[in-house]
This record gives sequence, structure tokens and C-alpha cells, in this order.
Amino acid sequence: GNKAAILKQQIICQYILGGDSSITDLSKAVNLSVPTVTKLIGELIDEGFVHNFGEQGTAGGRRPNIYGLNPYAGYFVGVDLRKDSVMMAAINFKGQLIDETTVDFLMDNDPRSLDRLCDVIQNFIRARKIARDKVLAVGVNISGRVNSQTGYSYSYFFVEEEPLTMLLEKRLGCKVYVENDTRAMTYGEYMCGVGNNEDTMIFVNASCGLGVGLVIDRKLFYGQI
Repeated sequence: GNKAAILKQQIICQYILGGDSSITDLSKAVNLSVPTVTKLIGELIDEGFVHNFGEQGTAGGRRPNIYGLNPYAGYFVGVDLRKDSVMMAAINFKGQLIDETTVDFLMDNDPRSLDRLCDVIQNFIRARKIARDKVLAVGVNISGRVNSQTGYSYSYFFVEEEPLTMLLEKRLGCKVYVENDTRAMTYGEYMCGVGNNEDTMIFVNASCGLGVGLVIDRKLFYGQI
């Protein structure tokens, strides 16, 4: 049911934040009983999202089995649009970098430019031999005014009435998210860079222009959208 799905999301989030762990340690982290976590972990293994990495630990006493995210459950592709290039990277379900590359790309605010961008992304996915049904999401970072909730980009590729996410999903055949580049960089540094474990963080993006991103009380600040 919905409750089980929410609990599974909590477990996956804990694995993202805390890494691999035993069922006992996981139950403490998510504040659930060991039997409940054991049942949910079993279902997540059957669904292909969690993997049993076997016994690990120091010698002496019974060593617990360690569980974590299954790296082959799916892949995520990140697309960072810059002034005259596009940088792309792919990670597996465990967050490990598969590959990254930068391709020359001149961004224009017209449908043909959007088609060219999709070709570049498609070629990147095909070259890494990632099955299309294994691409869980593509995240696109764009400078300027971006509403990540509605999927609209108002500074670039505002070429049709439909949100940019929908236009990209039709062409790419998978789930797409868009975000302002500075906010995306801010969250990336917060999760995997210098901002780990800080409640509040300010990120300054000094590139073609000047952008500032904020994390307040461990949440990315959006302000007035």
C-alpha cells in the first residue's frame, strides 16, 4: 500500500545518505522495528532496488549481512547546459559515476536547438550502452528562470505552451526534470561536496554571470517562484 511505499522511500533515502548498513543499524536510523525493516528489505530486494552484499565486518562474533542499493537497478543522467557546451554524466542507482563528457553545443531559443540537444543526450546514452528502460530520469540544469515544479524554463527553450520537461520526455522517452543551474550546483555541493552535514549553506556560482544558491535548515531555498 501507500504506507509501505513511503517506508521504502525512507529506506532508499537512508541508504543514499548513510550508505550500506545492516538491518539492525538501518532500523535504528529510520526508527522502525527490525521485523518491519526485514520485510521491507526483502520486498526491495525482490523489486531489484536493494542488494544483499553478504557478511562484512571485523573478525570475532557473528558478522551481520550488509545491505545497500543495487547499482544495476537503474541509471540517472545529468545534463548541464553552459554558454557554448553541454556537460553530461551518468550515475548508477548507487550514485557511482559511470562516465562523463563535454560536447560543444550552441544554445538557441528555438525548436531546432531543442532537437539538437535531445540528439546529443540520446547519443550519450547510446554510447554508454545503457538500456532505455533502465534510465530512471534525466536531470537538465539551465541558467535563468526555471520552475522545477511545473517543468517550465522561461529563459531558454520557452518555445511552446507545454513545459520543457514534457517536450523533452516526448523526445527522450524517459522522465525528465529541469532545474536552475545554480540551485542544482548548490544542492550537489550540499549533498556530495563541502556542504555535507551543515544546516545552512551559501553557494556562489561565478561563471557567465553571478548566481547564489541557499540551503536553509537542510532544505534548498527557492524563494518566490
